[in-house]
Formats: sequence, C-alpha cells, structure tokens
Amino acid sequence: MQIALILADDHPWRTEARAVGHVVLDGSLSDLTGLARVPVDALLLDASELVMADLEAVRSYRVARPDTRIVASVPAEAKPGDPIAAGLVALGVYDLSTGSLNQALAYQATFADA
Repeated sequence: MQIALILADDHPWRTEARAVGHVVLDGSLSDLTGLARVPVDALLLDASELVMADLEAVRSYRVARPDTRIVASVPAEAKPGDPIAAGLVALGVYDLSTGSLNQALAYQATFADA
C-alpha cells in the first residue's frame, strides 16, 4: 500500500503507517498539488491541524485523485457539526477516525457512517 502523510510531527499514525505500507510522502498540505501526480492508495490527514482554508487543497486533491482513499484523524473531542469534519464529509471524505490507524483502515466508511 502506497501512503501519503499530512500529519503532525507527533501524530501516532506516523509509526503505524510505516508498518501498514510504504510512505511515499511525508509532508504538508502545500505538497498536495504535486502529490496529485503520484498514485497513492491512501492519504492520511490530521484534521486537528486543518483550518477551513485548507479544505480547498483537499478538494483539489480529491478532484485530481478521486480513487485515493482519504482517511482523517479527528480529535476525540470533535462533535457532530464540527466545521472541519463537516467540510471533509462534504468533500467525500467519510473515513473520520479517533482511533488507531489500523482501526481506521479496517473499515471503509460511507456517507452513512460519517
């Protein structure tokens, strides 16, 4: 599995990702434009690091790579209606997780789950 990481430096998914697949990018949202040229199986995002303006970069990536699975780690304290989580769902990112990466990847969420 080819994986791209847009995660905080201390995010626990960093270690798990290397055990699950091959990390082809470990970067920031500014790297998404270039990443759109490279096929990856999964893009892992840290939603706690995103602001509303960042959703445009995610939208552009989603349009360029509609088949890439985007999995977002959301803070445990996030509530339904959280603007970042809601924005991700509006972009078709239904894999929102507060757990481990293995838990997040074990089940591919749908709109009903989000």
